[in-house]
Amino acid sequence: DSKRKEDVFLHDRETGQTVRLSVSNQGGEADHHSNDPSISGDGLYVAFESDATNLVASDNNNIFDIFVYERESLPPTVTLTSPVDSATNAAVGADITATFSEAMQASTINTNTFTMDNGVTGTVSYDANSTTATFTPTSNLNYDTTYTATITTGAEDLAGNGLQANHSWSFTTQSEGNSGGHIGCFIATAACWSRMAGEVK
Repeated sequence: DSKRKEDVFLHDRETGQTVRLSVSNQGGEADHHSNDPSISGDGLYVAFESDATNLVASDNNNIFDIFVYERESLPPTVTLTSPVDSATNAAVGADITATFSEAMQASTINTNTFTMDNGVTGTVSYDANSTTATFTPTSNLNYDTTYTATITTGAEDLAGNGLQANHSWSFTTQSEGNSGGHIGCFIATAACWSRMAGEVK
């Protein structure tokens, strides 16, 4: 199968965690083979060769290169959310987003690790350029309701480090009276009724 590519993985026997090292600089699939890994005695560094062109930017020499992976241990954090924590008057039709402190493994950003309460369902996407995860609800949220969004420790950075603890934030949606569009027109009578003023114009 021409789509199959060799990858390099690092397995931690203490934690049981396995991390793929041969990932693109955007956190996705390498576009060619990576092999012949060598690990340092302390397990902090792994060297391997690859002829993939997307592990780093502007790799256009068309030959095998040697890459050194440094296994860092600092967990990622959520640095920004939208809506912000404790926000009020949040739009009922807006997406919910979380921005991370570093690049994340896109495969770990999903509906299992980015959730909403109150039975809200939706889709989750991840933008590697902005390190931002987006939860798009299936339908508009309810008016004047408080919701809590959560990013779990299952969300991992490129080194396989998960959040140190679940990150949750809450916000309250706008009241229905603040949603705009208070003027309605009745074509049959050519009259326009203002629901706000209660008079015929």
